Amino acid sequence: MKLEYYGKTDKGLVRSGNEDRYLLLPEKNLFVVCDGMGGHSAGEVASRTAVGTISATFNFESEELADDSLLDLGTNLPPDASLLVKSIRLANRRIFSRASSDSNLSGMGTTVIASAFEGDLISIAHTGDSRLYRYRDSKLTPLTIDHSWVAEAQAAGNLSPEMAGTLVSKNIITRALGIRESVEVDIRTEKVEEGDIFILCTDGLCSDSTDREIEYVVTNSGDSPKKITDRPAARPE
Repeated sequence: MKLEYYGKTDKGLVRSGNEDRYLLLPEKNLFVVCDGMGGHSAGEVASRTAVGTISATFNFESEELADDSLLDLGTNLPPDASLLVKSIRLANRRIFSRASSDSNLSGMGTTVIASAFEGDLISIAHTGDSRLYRYRDSKLTPLTIDHSWVAEAQAAGNLSPEMAGTLVSKNIITRALGIRESVEVDIRTEKVEEGDIFILCTDGLCSDSTDREIEYVVTNSGDSPKKITDRPAARPE
C-alpha cells in the first residue's frame, strides 16, 4: 500500500509559542499529532517528549517494550497497534515523571492522536481531544471521540449540540498524557480502502471549523495531502 502524507503546524493568533508537535515516520507507517498544555514552555516540553518517545519506541525500543505488561492493554491487538499503545503509555510515564520532579513543569500534559498502518489496516490510538477523520466516498467521518467534558456529556444525552457550542467550558478535557501516573488509551483498528484520506489534527482545527467545513475543503482540494493541508478553511455554499 502506497501512502502519501503531509504535515503542518501553526502557533495561531493567541499564543507566542507553539505547543503542537507532529511526527511523520513513513518508513514505519507511523503518524502522530500532539497538542501540549501547561504554563510557560511546559506544554511544548510535554508534546515534544510524547513525539520523541513514540518515535524512539518504533525505531529502537520495540523489543524492550515487548514484555512490559504495565504498558499493555491486556487485549489481543495487531503488533503495531500494541506497540502504539505501549509507546503512548511510556510517553505518559516519562511526562508525568518529569513534571513531578521539576516544579517549572508541574501540571504539564499533552493530547495525542496516533495512527500506524499495517497491511490493509490502520490502528488509531488517542488520548484527549485531538482527532482523526477518515474521508471516503466524498464523506468525512470522525473515527475518534473527544475525551472532553462536552463530548462525554453529549454521549450521555445530557447536552445538546446547540448547548455545547455556547459553553465557555467546552475545551475542558478529561484525559491527557502526563496528568496522572497511568493513562487510558483508546485504540481501534479499521480496514483501509484505496483512496481513503486520513486527517490527524488538534482541536485548533476542529474547534474553529465544523466537520462539514473540513469535508468541503477536502472535497475541493483533490487528493493531494499538501493541497488539503494548505487550503484555507471555507464555508460550504
